Amino acid sequence: MTVTSAKRFSKVFKLVRNAIVYPTVNDVINDTSKLIGRSWVKKMADKNIKFKIIEFGTSRVELVAHIVDQSGKNQGWVNFFNGDLYNINVKKKALQPLIKAS
Repeated sequence: MTVTSAKRFSKVFKLVRNAIVYPTVNDVINDTSKLIGRSWVKKMADKNIKFKIIEFGTSRVELVAHIVDQSGKNQGWVNFFNGDLYNINVKKKALQPLIKAS
């Protein structure tokens, strides 16, 4: 597993209500059942807490992102490609033509 800083990619993201968030990168890679509770994820999604990606972890089969909220108190690791988090700009109406074009 290689962990790389995401300085250029630290955009603003939000979690979806059914996201799977792990406390450490080892839990993601080893596929252990240690998860952050569903109630915490729902609370973060419902309160529209914004996260930024501070680093990526890559292995042979997956890309995971380490997310941290603006206060620095809430953090976790999510699989980057399974739709557990999304960029807040996706919801902006003015950008929809660009999103549909790609």
